[in-house]
Amino acid sequence: MGEISVDKQSCNILLASQYGLSKRLVFLNRIASFLFPIEIKKTNMQPKILTILILFLSLNVFGQNNSTQDTKTINGFIVPVDLLDPAYPIMKNTGDPVKDAEDFRLALRIYSKNLDRFPVYKNSGDEAKDEAAYDEACKTFFARHPYFPQPINTNNPRLDEQNFDRWYKAYLKFYPEKAKRVAVIEEGGVK
Repeated sequence: MGEISVDKQSCNILLASQYGLSKRLVFLNRIASFLFPIEIKKTNMQPKILTILILFLSLNVFGQNNSTQDTKTINGFIVPVDLLDPAYPIMKNTGDPVKDAEDFRLALRIYSKNLDRFPVYKNSGDEAKDEAAYDEACKTFFARHPYFPQPINTNNPRLDEQNFDRWYKAYLKFYPEKAKRVAVIEEGGVK
């Protein structure tokens, strides 16, 4: 069989087109080909080298992405922290768990008081008008508070739970792109 010489540019194009690699992987491949110049002379070596290179680069890329690193679990949802309110209170650990819990409860109570209650759907009989009014009230709320809901404390647990349910459903409706980043924990796995 004849020898085939493949230059670096052709190898990058081949990698990107045949394996659907991202620009980042192609960039990493260019760096690797610069640091470790290899000329592929035989065609039976080409698939082996490409396979090794792809495995190395994919392990490198996927090893850096820790999906739990920047997320928080909230009432059955796995939410990226950048979608959460940075002003939401955080429980501090000072060594006294009773004092820490009380401080957090008070901070959460103050946060909850300052946060408007999520709108309630009001049924007047005209469904189209009621839906439009509710959507407008939700838009107004999200204009002031564009974050994924977190538990609040109004000293009424049933009302707080209902408020959270309305809030997360509306959030998923009004922010469909952000909602794609939120995972739901279900029995048996994550959806």
